[in-house]
This record gives sequence, C-alpha cells and structure tokens, in this order.
Amino acid sequence: MEEPFLAEIRVIPARIAPEGWARCDGRKMRIAEHPALFKLLGNTFGGDGQATFALPNLVGCKPVPIELHSLNLALVNSASRPLGLEKNIQPTSGQQMYGSTCFCIALKGRLPVG
Repeated sequence: MEEPFLAEIRVIPARIAPEGWARCDGRKMRIAEHPALFKLLGNTFGGDGQATFALPNLVGCKPVPIELHSLNLALVNSASRPLGLEKNIQPTSGQQMYGSTCFCIALKGRLPVG
C-alpha cells in the first residue's frame, strides 16, 4: 500500500485497522499524540478541542460502488418524455459483500497540498 495522505479515509478489507490507521468509529484521540491529524480534522467530529478530538464515525456505513463504465446513458427521444439523458443502470450479478470491511483513517502520511 502506498503512503496515504494524512486523514485519508479508505475502505480496508479487514476487521482490524492496519498499522498507522484507525477505524472510523468515532473514538476520541488525544491532541498531544496526533497534532497534525487534529490540525486537519479539528473538533468537527467531536471532542473538546483542547485535549481531545474525535475521528469520524462511519460504523454501519457501507461503501457505494461507483462504476461509471457500467453506467449507460441513453439519449431519449419519445413523445412521452422530453429529449434528455436517461440513466440505464443494470444491476451486476454477484455484488460484493462488505461484511468484513471497515472504513479507516490514516493516522500518519503525507500532508495534503492544495
């Protein structure tokens, strides 16, 4: 895995977070232990902003697959509908199950540069 950006969130295909990552479970973190992460997140997700801050809580959330190549846009021209684009999305067979995955946030990494 390449070095992530600090505070980058990824779906990790495991129930435990790898080294340098933490589960996005809303836990409180000490600012003194993670000052750079606190600079990016602040107390947006909780904590007192003096000694603690919280990670995002994405427990129970599932990733949404974005597959633009499988999204068919068909030009519609009929009397019953105006000319425009219609989404024709075909469900894929054997959709991936996300039971053993979790959202994790990078505790270490490159600083995002704008």
